[in-house]
Amino acid sequence: MAISSLERIINTTFLTKISKASSGSSSKSPLSSSSNQELVGQALYNSLRVGAQNFAASIQLLNGSATFVNLSLDTTEKLLDMVNKLETVATKANKGNVSGTAAKQLRSDFDSISDDFDKTIEKVTKGKQDFFDVEQLKGVLGQAGLDPEKVSELALALKRFTHPAEPTVGADGSVVSEGNPVPLEDFQRALRAAIVDPDDPTDERSGFFGKVKTKLKDIRIQLETNIKALKDTTKLIGDNMTLARAAGFAFLDVSNEMTGSESAEDIAEQIRQRIRGTARSVLGQAHNLEPIMVAGLAALSEKSE
Repeated sequence: MAISSLERIINTTFLTKISKASSGSSSKSPLSSSSNQELVGQALYNSLRVGAQNFAASIQLLNGSATFVNLSLDTTEKLLDMVNKLETVATKANKGNVSGTAAKQLRSDFDSISDDFDKTIEKVTKGKQDFFDVEQLKGVLGQAGLDPEKVSELALALKRFTHPAEPTVGADGSVVSEGNPVPLEDFQRALRAAIVDPDDPTDERSGFFGKVKTKLKDIRIQLETNIKALKDTTKLIGDNMTLARAAGFAFLDVSNEMTGSESAEDIAEQIRQRIRGTARSVLGQAHNLEPIMVAGLAALSEKSE
């Protein structure tokens, strides 16, 4: 994790960049350049007000990315619950010597859960947004100023994330899933073999579900890995929202208390102190403040066009 001290982020250069961006100075990156001209008085006040507005807009963007991730997480947890139920059904069937009536119920239960699994995935993947598409997730985060290519914690988390409805490779090297990954045909085949033989009721007919249980285990591990990645991402978004909110209030409060005689460095130090006072636990994310600010500025610029 690349950590930058708050002094290296919130300083006179940063305030000047905001001032130039708010005044309409052209640049490929809204906060990419600075000026040697001293920032004082009304210009300094304006910079703080614009900074507060930009952070407010960036928080909305971070909220949007959090909503995307939370929907993906909630759905993944539902899928995991279904896989646990499927494993329970497979364990019951694996006891062997299944009667015809019991086999019918087991198949019905497995079919029903498998169908729910498929419909649950379809619900969040068939619209304009696929909430299991890691590239779309990266795009939403990038728009909020958290580019996974530049935020190492995000890159690490999302590297572990895989789409549950895309082909995946199991522990034995075989393709585990394609479309609905639930091994429905394997279960039905094993269930037929497990039904008691009427000509030899004492014949041991258990142990036919090894392949089914292995595939379900692979799916469960995949979903558990996704849940961990999404929870890590959610925490990171939350930490940056806390920091952006603290920065926004710091800019606003300091602007309200200005007398007009302060230097830009005095103001920068006041802002840093306020941020430390309310967001000390997330200062490790300070290196994201500028890209988050840029994202907020870009959002406001789009609205005004």
